[in-house]
Amino acid sequence: MTRSFRAPSTRRGAAGRLVALAAVGAITALAAGQAGESDLSTAAWRGQHYRQVKLFDFDERPLGNFGRTPMYWQPLTGPGFPRFAAGLTDGFLDETTGHRAPPSFGLQLRGGNIAWRYVHNDLPLVPGSDYLLEGYLRAVGLEYASALVLCVQIDDTGTPIEATRCVSARLRSRTPDAPDEPWQRFEIPVTVDDPRAVHLQVELWLLQDTALDETSAHIPAPIVRQEVDAAVWFDDLALVRVPRVRLLHTHPGGLVHAGRPEACIIEVYNTTLTKVETVYELFDQDSARIALERFPLAAQEHATFEQPLPELAPGLYTARATLVAGATDKLLQRELRFAVLPLRFERRVRYPELGINLGCWPDATAAGAVDLVTTLGGGAVKVGLTTSGTAADDIESEYLARAHELTRELALAQIETTGVLLAGHPAMTSAQRPATYGLLLEDPRWIERVGPVFARFGGLITAWQLGEESGELDGPRAWTPAALMELRERLRRFVTIPQLVVPRAIFDLGDAGTLFEAEVGTAPEPVTDPWTSLDVPSLRPFAFSFWLPGDVPAHLVPWHLAPWIAAGGALPTAESGRSPAFWLHIDAPTNLDPRAQVIDLARRVVLAATAQPDRLFVPAPFEYVHTSGRGAWQPTIRYIPLRTLLHELSGRRAIDTFHFEPATVAVLFEGEDSYTLAVWTWDETGTTPPLDLYLGASTRATALDGSSPALSYDGDRVRVPVAPEPLLLTGVDAPLLWLHHSFAVQPSFLQLHDPATRPVLRLRNPWREALQAQIELTAPEGWQVEPAPLRISVPPGAAFEQPLTFAIPPRQVAETRNLHVALLIERPHTAALHFDVPIEIGLTDLDIVSTAWWEGDTLIIEQSLENRTSQPVSFNTFCQAPRFALQEGVLLNVSPGIRRLQRYRFPAARDLAGQQLWTGVQEIGGPRKLDQLVAVP
Repeated sequence: MTRSFRAPSTRRGAAGRLVALAAVGAITALAAGQAGESDLSTAAWRGQHYRQVKLFDFDERPLGNFGRTPMYWQPLTGPGFPRFAAGLTDGFLDETTGHRAPPSFGLQLRGGNIAWRYVHNDLPLVPGSDYLLEGYLRAVGLEYASALVLCVQIDDTGTPIEATRCVSARLRSRTPDAPDEPWQRFEIPVTVDDPRAVHLQVELWLLQDTALDETSAHIPAPIVRQEVDAAVWFDDLALVRVPRVRLLHTHPGGLVHAGRPEACIIEVYNTTLTKVETVYELFDQDSARIALERFPLAAQEHATFEQPLPELAPGLYTARATLVAGATDKLLQRELRFAVLPLRFERRVRYPELGINLGCWPDATAAGAVDLVTTLGGGAVKVGLTTSGTAADDIESEYLARAHELTRELALAQIETTGVLLAGHPAMTSAQRPATYGLLLEDPRWIERVGPVFARFGGLITAWQLGEESGELDGPRAWTPAALMELRERLRRFVTIPQLVVPRAIFDLGDAGTLFEAEVGTAPEPVTDPWTSLDVPSLRPFAFSFWLPGDVPAHLVPWHLAPWIAAGGALPTAESGRSPAFWLHIDAPTNLDPRAQVIDLARRVVLAATAQPDRLFVPAPFEYVHTSGRGAWQPTIRYIPLRTLLHELSGRRAIDTFHFEPATVAVLFEGEDSYTLAVWTWDETGTTPPLDLYLGASTRATALDGSSPALSYDGDRVRVPVAPEPLLLTGVDAPLLWLHHSFAVQPSFLQLHDPATRPVLRLRNPWREALQAQIELTAPEGWQVEPAPLRISVPPGAAFEQPLTFAIPPRQVAETRNLHVALLIERPHTAALHFDVPIEIGLTDLDIVSTAWWEGDTLIIEQSLENRTSQPVSFNTFCQAPRFALQEGVLLNVSPGIRRLQRYRFPAARDLAGQQLWTGVQEIGGPRKLDQLVAVP
């Protein structure tokens, strides 16, 4: 253990790193990335633990301030800050309102925006320390505007350090226009990593919603809503110095490879005046604690603790560091996840057909992300790049430089990168982000926004997607051939022939389906998709990226992809020229428990692959978080399962699907020289029986966690366990599976009165060579089947058919009997398949069911007959029980679609319990008859 404080070298990016120098521009950048409540909000301030730097209670009369406004607070002026109502938009000390007690700092909003800045230098900062800026706010009538608190660290020349800007969450009235609106708490964690920082500058803002959308100024809007009568009060604003805890992992991406020692590092700075204790814990995926260590620290002590990781099974783990004072006071808690990878997947070949969508690139270093991507095993990546700011902006350049490092490292790893052009700022969510369409075609500043991105990435990225699917498609505007043509002309100054990817939704299948049908000539309706009539191949997009939202249930994925599945993955367009590539981007639901998330995503990947897209993108199974005390990459619960899928399915093409009772599905993938089968059941009860499949003795199983479950073999027959979680079977002998699956005896439903019906034995030769085999059929006891045995020789790819003749006893009861088949293959290689084919005895279009129950000691036997034919039917019925006379009945003129009942009563018949009684029906004036056995309870 080394007790030497080591300040982290990576700066924590503020939510608003990409800020304009203008005041409103700074808020616009920051407001999108609102800082949520930190883990300090649950611990009340304690003087002995947290050192208060300054408290603004605005009770300044004892200090000699008898003015209208608080001391050292100045309003910001300029564009966006109207002064038409002097005295109304200024702040004021309100002697009647306060959080704990009056007074408070009130702001009255009459339109426009208000901002006040604290200009005194009595908020000192110590580099290497952490602080919390906290306070309370009360808002009345604040619905179309927001109250925010900003802070930025200042150097010794009074210059703001722009990378350190932070902003609170946007606060509104909880109940608009309510006079008794409650006070709301806000906070901003402040990390002082820059050695130039000397003190903190604080600003209080009231900002109209229209100012938050930079595109609103040049996009026509019929109604602009602004607040013109709102009031906000601030009180008990405090800057508190808090202890610093950093939890680090020696691997920047949080990955533990086999044979490589890794450790968790805890950096602590106890800024309190009392002794504290650092508690280190390690938890597995099921939240079971597997390690616990305690490290005491004296007051004002710096320390670094390194905890080597023990031998761990593959899976996801969480490290936690908690700073504790006394027995119960929890001061700080940090968490960081890491993944222990299974000993598999050393293949280095990458295929771009399966890729990862990184989303909008955050304010982060590339090192951890690159390793997380390359370890996954995919061959393509999408990364969202924001287009705000200019190349001359140092903060913008730093952001683009980090993203450039990512794309450069991915290129060296032979991973193809597609840039996704995004409007707005990195901290914006998809819902907050303006459409890229408006940026590129309607924003007059589009050149200065797009130019730095193309200048930085033009040599590394050749394919550019026009916005992310989820945000770009949420609006009335969509990319059309005309819009794409105009954009190409605009971009020629940056890229000669840009490869443009147009986002679309899978719900465009209405248009795309019409297009598909029109190409094959099966639909007379006119084609409505604007891309179908585009006869200039050079103006077509490089690819369409179709979005499949996560709220589409996994079992409906094939239904939505049916046109592409039917077309073998082809994306139809106008007849002349090359068709755009078909990309598929799938999202996963986030409202499921962790295990269900893994299962659902795996099913989506496999089912989406059946459409054979040119590229299939899935959400990145890792994230950039600050839960460890500073920005860090960490894997999510889906990382190891997705890694398994990418390694096992990359370079393979879905070629066939199989369905097994009761609710089991399998998808077959073909590689260059091998086959892989993905199997799962839709039944979530866990009671699905295993499958006996002829897959060959070389078949091996891989679970999503990378483990290798044991399989049971009987020659070439493999017993496959079936669960809701997809199981991947590699080394599959696909021709054996196809041969077994093609074998059928049809019809398998026989009627005793219709001996002329001859079931036909069918199979298909799946090999590229002639199939030579002998088929031995073993009929059920008392039955006979001809011809048997059969010697067959089937050409490559051809089908074989042989009618069969069954001799069945005349009083055979209605039941299902098994015809045993021994398929002995001689060529192209020897193999022996043994399986049963069910043969059912019954009556076509007549449902006859017999049931039994007790009424006291009286046994009730009930026959029901449902007529599903098109003509009325009439039947005699009977029931035979030991020591009782034969009971008979009749069902006359049972109309089509009608169900009729016949009951028999056997009094004092308890001695018949557990036996089987003979029941039957005989058609009146016809040949149809059926005998059944009914079990007595």
